[in-house]
Order: sequence, then C-alpha cells, then structure tokens
Amino acid sequence: MDLGSSPFISRRQLLVEGPTEYYIVAAVANYFSQELDRDLFGWKKLSVMPVRGAPNVIGQASWLASEGIDFAIMLDSDEEGRDTLERIEKHNPDIDSDRVVMLQNSSNSEEVVTEDMFDPELYVSEFNAEYKEFTSELDNDFEPAQVKGIDGLRWEVGGIEYDGTRLDKVLVEYLESSALSEDLENSRGEIELRKRQIAERIASRLNRSAVEEDQLQSFNRVFADLDSAMDLDS
Repeated sequence: MDLGSSPFISRRQLLVEGPTEYYIVAAVANYFSQELDRDLFGWKKLSVMPVRGAPNVIGQASWLASEGIDFAIMLDSDEEGRDTLERIEKHNPDIDSDRVVMLQNSSNSEEVVTEDMFDPELYVSEFNAEYKEFTSELDNDFEPAQVKGIDGLRWEVGGIEYDGTRLDKVLVEYLESSALSEDLENSRGEIELRKRQIAERIASRLNRSAVEEDQLQSFNRVFADLDSAMDLDS
C-alpha cells in the first residue's frame, strides 16, 4: 500500500517554510473555520508540514508527489522564495509549479513575508508584548513601537516607513536603533526577530477570537489560491 492510500497520512498536505508559518496558518485557518464558518482550502482535512526554509520544500514536495498525495506549497515572495520557485520550474518536473502559492497582500505581490499578511497594528502590538516581556530583566525599558498610517498603503512603524513588505526587517531596524540593541544581539552581533514567539502570541489571540476580520483580509486570497493549488488533479 502506498502512503497516499494510508489511513495514517492526510491526503492533503500544505508545505510551509517553518514553525512560524505553521502557527500562523493553523491559527488563521481555525479562526476562519470556527468564527467565520469559512473552510477556504479544506482545512479540516489537511495537515500542515513545516520544513526548514524555502529550499527544503523541494525534497518534501517530490516525496509527496511520488506518493500520490495532494499538496500545495506556500512560500514567502522574497528572494529565497522566488529562487525556490524558479528551481522547481527549471529542475523539478515532478513538481507542478502551479502547486506553489507565493504570499501577496493587498498592495504587494513581491517581497511579502508572513509578517506582512496581518494588519500592521495587530502584528506590532504582539511584537511589543513579546519584547516587553523578553527584556523585562534588563536595565533599560523596552520602548514600544508605534504604528501610524500614511495613506492606506504605507505606515510608519517606530518612525520607519513601511510599505507593506518585509515588516520583519523594519522591526529589526527598530530594535537596532533602540537603547537595548546590544543586549538583543546574538553571538554574531546580529539581532534576530523573535518570529516564532510572536507567531505564538498571535495564534493565542486568534484562538481567543481577540482579532477583527479585517486585520486578516490578506489571507483570503492566499487561502483561495491554496485551495486551487491542491485541487489541480480534481
């Protein structure tokens, strides 16, 4: 019996880049299903499989294809995600590139990462909560980042302009300019955004239904695209 026929393997798999995306997709999909009665991509019959970065989805996708399991791949539309899609198109004929869904939000189709899929006020509020707790034992107090709208498509986050792409880089820049920057550096002298921990906070908030539907609007199109990508053989 091949794995595609096994009762122990979900017949629909969603490959995502890592644990951050796993927490986010699961929580948003649950919220849509339970609070809004929307099952946009067969969520209740699907398993989410996190891998270690965009390039590693290729091996997993080839395995799923060989086992006859329906799947889709969700990738950031940053350089690494685009390079991975190009590799699939040029070097992996066993993977249908139409199964790949690149993240985009209401204003951008490239350089969109998971952090850009939320209303920035929602994401930044959980960023602030995470770093307030994380730095609570330090001498200096963490100064929360403020979000100010500019024109509906652009914002100022902590005084740094944000155009809807790479919020992760904007927040790292904000941390680098803070009085706590040296305390937040890793062994390489770099600041890494606590993405997984912030994702867990957002997931908890979604599970409590402590969000507004319009703060998640960018997920509607992505989830619809995932549904189409998984039903290619239907």
